Amino acid sequence: AFGKKTETIFPVASMYKLKKYYIILIDMGGMYKGYLTEMARTIFHGESDAQKKAIYEIVLSAYNKMKEFIKPGIVASAANAVVRDYFKEIGHEQYCYHPLGESTGFVKGGISLAPNDKNVLKSGMVFIVEPALYVPNWGGVKIKETILITDSGMEELSGGPE
Repeated sequence: AFGKKTETIFPVASMYKLKKYYIILIDMGGMYKGYLTEMARTIFHGESDAQKKAIYEIVLSAYNKMKEFIKPGIVASAANAVVRDYFKEIGHEQYCYHPLGESTGFVKGGISLAPNDKNVLKSGMVFIVEPALYVPNWGGVKIKETILITDSGMEELSGGPE
């Protein structure tokens, strides 16, 4: 998706043409021997303005907060709260529309990094983490990674956002 189409969680195809300075959001998944994975990248076509850079940095900071926080023994809803509290603190919580991740593997879902999920994260679990902000009449920025929970924290399986 690109341009204003990035302001929704599930954009639909259109006949609009890509223009310079649009936000481009590439959200993709794959399957290998029955194992599911996903990742998303936000790209700025042409030079990005200060607002685009600022929103991207906010989402990247949210991702890094999750990266520091996630480890075995954490309740799934607490991982969600770390990011939502950050977005609230800076006045952007109204632009975060979906849970911040879910378990994946041979079956997608099951455990969600959502406000009411009381499951405890364990070493060996694989998740898709996806902090994002969707700003009406502007666009959206998402960082989505597949991660493995290890004994000491989390390991990025899809390369990391930087």
